[in-house]
Amino acid sequence: MGVFGTQLVCTMIMCTVLSKVIPHWSPAQWLLCNTGLSYYLHPTDDQLREKKKSSSNRNNLRSSENAENGTFTVLPKNIDVNLQKTKISSLDVFQLRFYSDYQWLLDFSVCSIIVYLATEIHIYFNPGRDEVNLSMVWCLLLLIFVLKVLFSITLVYFKSGAGDGEKALVVLALFCYLLLAMMVLIVSEMKLELGLDEAYAAFNASATQFMKNQEITSVGVISKMAFKGCAAVACAVLGACLAFPGLRLGKMHWDAVRLQCTRRWLQLLLHCAFLAPAFVSLLWVRPLARHYLVIITWPGYTKPLLSAEAFSTVRVVCVLVTCALRLLVLPVYLQAYLDMARAKLEEQRTHAGKTTNKNIQRQVASVFYYLCVVALQYLLPLLLSLVLALMLKTLGGLHWRGLSDLRGFVAAECGVDDVTPQASQPHTATAAISRLAASTEATAAITTGVEQLRKLLVPEMWLGLLGFSLWWSVTCWFISGLFGLLYQRFFTAG
Repeated sequence: MGVFGTQLVCTMIMCTVLSKVIPHWSPAQWLLCNTGLSYYLHPTDDQLREKKKSSSNRNNLRSSENAENGTFTVLPKNIDVNLQKTKISSLDVFQLRFYSDYQWLLDFSVCSIIVYLATEIHIYFNPGRDEVNLSMVWCLLLLIFVLKVLFSITLVYFKSGAGDGEKALVVLALFCYLLLAMMVLIVSEMKLELGLDEAYAAFNASATQFMKNQEITSVGVISKMAFKGCAAVACAVLGACLAFPGLRLGKMHWDAVRLQCTRRWLQLLLHCAFLAPAFVSLLWVRPLARHYLVIITWPGYTKPLLSAEAFSTVRVVCVLVTCALRLLVLPVYLQAYLDMARAKLEEQRTHAGKTTNKNIQRQVASVFYYLCVVALQYLLPLLLSLVLALMLKTLGGLHWRGLSDLRGFVAAECGVDDVTPQASQPHTATAAISRLAASTEATAAITTGVEQLRKLLVPEMWLGLLGFSLWWSVTCWFISGLFGLLYQRFFTAG
């Protein structure tokens, strides 16, 4: 097995880029500073003092000012505050909350995608080479980082002392998604192609054979009921973590369509990006997708439109297109969020009473301060679906070759070329023979371990497990966003 080769060189180059180039030119920083985003500056104390008020209000202003911390009362509460708008610079983003997590995650995602593309190009032009796919290591690390940041942002709502409403919403979403997951897991495979039954059967068979080869007696690895129970709990946890990102997405979509986008084509693009995960999710519904594309033959054709292998690859491509579409409209959504600073002051003007200068400044500044949190809430479901799609394509044994001729799809074989070992030349140096023998033993040990792992984790298992994970993440991505949009439509005054 060729463990080291072109992929290792590509990995080493990308590690160098990640450590030497990315700190000076960061894609994450470019996304915030070079896409035309602008934010509102909070009004200064002098600007608030200069507002024209009645003489009684001015006296009240002087008497209520606190000399220690500069806090003073602003009367009336509905004063007209003129906010200045400015472009986001590279010096502004370092103070944002979760900026380090945002920058590392997005920069590492870009490097991982580049490594994956380079590996796919290498395998496409050099088929039949039995090599370890190092891009899967990058994808696995990216998946771990995405889940870690997603859990970290969710835990903020439990650690903050703002109130119990956020905690209650996460817990409610947890039980709702748990109920939904249990309902989904009992649906027949003839209706919804989850693939968990095939994944369980393949893993159980390979694990039993592996333990038999190791002379380990066992009646089985895990029961099917326990397997689906663990899957339901994992689905519920993921759905709960996507609750607040969905609310944020619904809010930004509502504001972008209503207030910011006056061009019809941009509104259509936003609606297509919002609804795209729903259409992708329907591709796993057998009567709606596979039946018409793979099983039946349309009039005028001699065979179905797609083969089974091509259909699985097309689903992965649809997920990638959805992620690209959502990423394309990201600046529009972020600008809609930044404009919320002005909307907050407009809403404040509708209420009578008094406020302080610090409260007004805090309301405006907090919008920009949490920009990276909002960007992460938007990007985390996108990156999760993206990395699962890439892993499904590679580990599930799918191929790109059939996309050139969908009706004549022929899966590319990944057979191992027969390699005749070269006869070793005699060596005169005993030390050289010893070093060569040690190196050969180490390589053989690594090769044996990887071969055993590949026999245990068969492609049929990955195809079912990653396929279900991808479908659930895309479905939760849409459901949470739809709930956020409905909440903005029916349960808010704006």
